[in-house]
Amino acid sequence: MRWEIAKTDNQAVQALMSDFGLPRPIALVLVSRGIAPEQLNSFLDPKLQDLIDPFVLPDMQKAVERMWLAIQRNERIVIHGDYDADGITSTVLLAWVLRENGAQIDCFLPHRMEDGYGLTSESVLKAVAEQHKLLITVDCGITSCEATDTANANGIDVIITDHHQPGDHIPKAFAVLNPKLHPELEELQCLAGVGVCFKLCHGFIKFGRERGLGGMHFDLKEGMDLVAMGTVADIVPLLGENRTLVRHGMKVLSAQRRPGIRALCDLVRLNDRISPEDVTYRLAPRLNAAGRLGDPEVALRLLQARSIVDAYPLADHLDDFNRQRQCHEERAFASAKRQVTRLCIDDRFTLVAKGENWHRGVIGIVASRLSHEYHRPTIVLSIDEKGDVHGSGRSIRGINLVDALRHCSSFLTRYGGHPMATGLALTLEHLQGFEDAFETAIRNFCNGQWDFTPCINIEGDVRFDELSEHFFLELERLGPFGHSNPAPLFRFHNVVPERIMPAGRDHTRGILADATGQRIQFIAFGRRPDSFPKSPWYVVAVPEINIFRGSRNPQLQVIDLRSMAE
Repeated sequence: MRWEIAKTDNQAVQALMSDFGLPRPIALVLVSRGIAPEQLNSFLDPKLQDLIDPFVLPDMQKAVERMWLAIQRNERIVIHGDYDADGITSTVLLAWVLRENGAQIDCFLPHRMEDGYGLTSESVLKAVAEQHKLLITVDCGITSCEATDTANANGIDVIITDHHQPGDHIPKAFAVLNPKLHPELEELQCLAGVGVCFKLCHGFIKFGRERGLGGMHFDLKEGMDLVAMGTVADIVPLLGENRTLVRHGMKVLSAQRRPGIRALCDLVRLNDRISPEDVTYRLAPRLNAAGRLGDPEVALRLLQARSIVDAYPLADHLDDFNRQRQCHEERAFASAKRQVTRLCIDDRFTLVAKGENWHRGVIGIVASRLSHEYHRPTIVLSIDEKGDVHGSGRSIRGINLVDALRHCSSFLTRYGGHPMATGLALTLEHLQGFEDAFETAIRNFCNGQWDFTPCINIEGDVRFDELSEHFFLELERLGPFGHSNPAPLFRFHNVVPERIMPAGRDHTRGILADATGQRIQFIAFGRRPDSFPKSPWYVVAVPEINIFRGSRNPQLQVIDLRSMAE
């Protein structure tokens, strides 16, 4: 790995230490991440009252007026979500807010294999059959022009809430709420689908209170567990509005008041201090597994369950889906990796792996694993019996996958998504042309030169004696950690092992000491004791509090290390 150490403005670090009483490592992080002194309080202590007014979104007034009108007219409303964790949490959030304020609500989540992605004319026609007069999308719809036209022709008003990149044409909906349509709203650009949905809910309650329509005793904060879970699961930057929503939402999530959340936490043995990492690796995969392999309605029913008795069987069902997902994923990944190892990887700017009838619900995860391991933009494709090819792509920092696919669009029947994650479809006859065009597009973007060595961004050099109790208290205030706000990495000098032992089959734990004489526990995942070089070492690690059987102990999670003798 390539180590990149932030260039530190020592004067700015000293100013934060003296003016705000911060430990030096914390001041290092804040300076390296560009947090100015005037931003410090809002960054370390983000408040819900500082959230941006939802009515800055131009169509918000129209949307909430129409929603309250539907309640007054006793019209049935259908919420059209998506089958991933972001879409499911959005659906549950909006359905809860509207039902609690007198609305008649039905929810529709598309089946990945039967219905495909997003709002379609077919799903609109299902709404017509149920005599809905208002359709609200969450986490989808911004490219669904044909489906919106179908709804309009059948007398259904459509409110679109989405956060995906718009296409060349915007659907002719009654109202469209998507920050991507308004680049001037910089603070809202990175919202997840559930974040945009939260804005709609906030606007709905605010409008209702101001007009005396309802919402007087309704506490929207009770739904912030859903906002936190969907935001973290969708891997959007945990900065700005997202940071505020997740910081407060994680407190609600950790309380586990929702029976479905409690059942899921019991299943994966989570205590009452849930972290974003727990959402990413333990909760969200099970919610996503329903949409990937089976019926996303199971996840919907779990989050809407009113009793723990109803929730436990649904959580078990999701766990079964997750185990099936893992089996499909491992088979596809093993095959994809064999393909990659046959390539001359050093000569390539991209990776494309393909297989017949790989489960479409896992190809995104396979692409993510390959991209992480080989540090290249990656597309994984599944070819069905009809010769139709469905794919999922993952990128690396600095390379926009949507822009790259735009240069390959002549070979594709559809594509879309985010700069770091995309979906696409094409026919078998265009497969080779697409592979060549994709490699060319990325190569041209990189001007034929790019360092594909994985990079570690290090905040600065720190000593063990600086990892005080005060440091760990302030470290917690830097969270929540996740995309664009990772847990801080520091470099430590003259580190020697005082105890080193295996932890499981492939990991190592023990005790380290440095030149200050201080000692600290460590864990090194994916590194066996016999792989450690000769000490003393330079160590790059994340300081953290390890909670085990109720005991809280400081430890270092070692990410990389080098012998100082080299």
